[in-house]
Amino acid sequence: MTTTTEIVLAEELQSLHTSYVRAINSAIDSGDDQSARDLGVAHDREKAALVAAHRGRASSRPRWFRRR
Repeated sequence: MTTTTEIVLAEELQSLHTSYVRAINSAIDSGDDQSARDLGVAHDREKAALVAAHRGRASSRPRWFRRR
């Protein structure tokens, strides 16, 4: 069963993805490969932070990866 929280997260992730796809495509069209790479990295970090926030965690690192 899908919860409202999961739907909201899915919608936010889709919106984030769409905005980054546009920005990355624009950078590629302009011949700015470095900006495209930087945007790709930023997308991954922002996506991880968004998922972590929805899961109620302060860190986007998996629990097994965190130092104690």
